[in-house]
Amino acid sequence: IGDVYPEKLRAVMTNLIILHSRACEFMDSAIIDFTDPQWRDLKVGHYTRLEVLPRLINKDPDSRMRIQNVHHLNDPLEGVLFADILKKMFEGKIGRPDSIIAEILALYGSQQSGTVRNSVYMGSFTSRMDQLNMWTRYGDGGKGCSLQFDAANSFDKRAKNSMEELFTAESDYSYKMEDTKYPLYMVLYLPRRDTEKLGEIEKYARDRASTSKQERAWWEKQADMTAKLMELMGHVTYIIKRINTDFDEIGKRLDEGSRKKAGNELCNIIIMILDLVRFLIKSDYYRDEREYRIIQYSSDPEYYCSEDGIPKLYINVEKKLIYEK
Repeated sequence: IGDVYPEKLRAVMTNLIILHSRACEFMDSAIIDFTDPQWRDLKVGHYTRLEVLPRLINKDPDSRMRIQNVHHLNDPLEGVLFADILKKMFEGKIGRPDSIIAEILALYGSQQSGTVRNSVYMGSFTSRMDQLNMWTRYGDGGKGCSLQFDAANSFDKRAKNSMEELFTAESDYSYKMEDTKYPLYMVLYLPRRDTEKLGEIEKYARDRASTSKQERAWWEKQADMTAKLMELMGHVTYIIKRINTDFDEIGKRLDEGSRKKAGNELCNIIIMILDLVRFLIKSDYYRDEREYRIIQYSSDPEYYCSEDGIPKLYINVEKKLIYEK
């Protein structure tokens, strides 16, 4: 494509970099800053099945926590809320059925039904420890176990996401999304039916922060994340429309097969970037869980067979997480 239409390709790649930068800004707003006294004493728990416990508490320095591919999560609505927001943002702006915008929305639909491979791996933690509803949902129906971690001493204190390794040295047009850092991200909770009212949702969170002594920091961060998401979605709409227009021009110079192949690759890259955001947003139905996450990309996972015989993808957390109890 670079030989056929180099200036348009450069425009597309530039907009991909900008899109990634904007997504990282939202991720930065979700990172827990342990240098802030409000978060220094945060304790988080991880619920799991009892048979997993030996691997987590093993004193072998090579033993690691596993985090699973997002396709294996037990919430069927995982990631759906962000896809709904995206669809509302592009309502009436899709254009041709084979446009980049249309293909992105279609791919998000198929991801929800599990037909598209996803490279996102995630581990979940909660500040709601030793509560009955958490044991029921995530502690194997009350038969499992829970480990408590001192968050400030367990997770990385990186303040910002970096774009330095977005492109590999081998090719100006190759993405590298894998990382070796493990900051702790807060999950943003939004009402499923009113996602277009982000301004009102932000105001509600700030009002709660002003009246809540025990959870002021949590509500303030929810408000900050909502404001950043509102800003991000404006950028996403504009940038993807620009990419869509530039790729339409590129497509005119390509045969049908080449256009389809390039379009699919472009859509996959855009989705890979948007997934930085997608798995940090959940329905406020789960707000009482007070969830935090570590999120990683991997193109080289391992797999194991679950009790029902279904292979499941996972990666090992590269750093040792030290539990308290």
